[in-house]
Amino acid sequence: MIKKKKISAKFNLCRNIFSISIQMDPLLLGKFYNFLIKEKKKSLFMMGFEKGTIPEYYIKISYNKVIEKALSEVFFSMNAHEKIINKLRQNGLFINLYIKPKFIINLNEKLLAFKYEIFDRSVFKEILNKSKKFKIPIRKKYKDLDKQAETIINQEFINFKNNKNNFIEFNDWVKINIKIIDVNEQIEIDDMSVEIWLNISKELIDKELRDLFCGKSKGDKFSINSRFLQEFICPDTFIPFLFSINILDIVKNSYFDFDIFSKYFKCKSQNQLIQRIIDILSFRNDISLRRETCQLVMKNLLQQYKVYIDEEAINSCYNEIEKKILFNPDYLIFQADKMFYKNIKMLACRQTQELTLIDYLSFIDETKISDEDIKLYLNILQRPRLKDFLFFDNSLFQYQSKATPFFHEIIKQMVLREKTLQNRINLLMNV
Repeated sequence: MIKKKKISAKFNLCRNIFSISIQMDPLLLGKFYNFLIKEKKKSLFMMGFEKGTIPEYYIKISYNKVIEKALSEVFFSMNAHEKIINKLRQNGLFINLYIKPKFIINLNEKLLAFKYEIFDRSVFKEILNKSKKFKIPIRKKYKDLDKQAETIINQEFINFKNNKNNFIEFNDWVKINIKIIDVNEQIEIDDMSVEIWLNISKELIDKELRDLFCGKSKGDKFSINSRFLQEFICPDTFIPFLFSINILDIVKNSYFDFDIFSKYFKCKSQNQLIQRIIDILSFRNDISLRRETCQLVMKNLLQQYKVYIDEEAINSCYNEIEKKILFNPDYLIFQADKMFYKNIKMLACRQTQELTLIDYLSFIDETKISDEDIKLYLNILQRPRLKDFLFFDNSLFQYQSKATPFFHEIIKQMVLREKTLQNRINLLMNV
């Protein structure tokens, strides 16, 4: 494990800042600003005025800061966020899933811009002509593993045959496109559009989401006022927007799609498919064969590449790890350990190194992902028993106390990391 002092010293030798600036079209900004004023005018109540008759100039003066905040939140959620991630991806840089850019706004000059700076954690390749030959970890032939794998596969095939319902149900993943509707002009604002994924939870707190989507199918389109989506798009509930929803795709929870699974893992026969399932059923020292294989491949890659990271990157990862541990019932017991904070720091160092490297490799390998890859990733998330097919941290989906929308680009990046690692496994194993 890299020590803290070495990280800082090495990084200072190659410290570069990569800056991204995304500016909103002044015409769109002016149009959306006027839209917010008119929408606020409808719902604002003030002594001495009838509802809907308050002068617009008064709203502009009295609610200037609130309007600026609403503009920045909506533009970031429905426009800038996707562009920032794509820009980072195009340059092979580490993508933090919790992007928080600075924004500059000047309504008099119709200026709204987001600026995101990231330390370019440069990746330098060692002078190695060939990587060491990789051998898959050997396991003893445990009894009944083949039978367990066959049972899992057969049961899922039965579930697939019996599933004739294409409607959205509990625990399904749903991909939707969201647009804001201008009621006055009866049009959708095309430049204010975003694609997100939702998991339809059974929890009582998510009743609004269930009522909204359960029973609908792919291709359905409708308009709603939704508190749930409002909080995601614009946490500052300045105006209750009317949203246009288009259901783009559904990942069913009722069955596991082994056709996609076989393509992804290059299983050309039933025996190879069974062997892949055995990879997660076969354990030694509480680690599955699949996870140990991934760990060895990552170790091999980190021996070929030198990754320089800085304290800011580590601290960001450290804070996210600590937040997730807070949801663990044994948090107070863990915290009592003298090595608690040191272990979190070590974990943050390792994770930051691995993610920086894998994002860089996905760039130089020109890894491509398809809709099927994304569906398989989400399908695996629906099956806790298959979770070891995913190597990189996915606790983002687990510790939330309620259903949370996820940007499509965030899901895409997590799938991209898994596929890049799988491609490297295939390369090392000469598949």
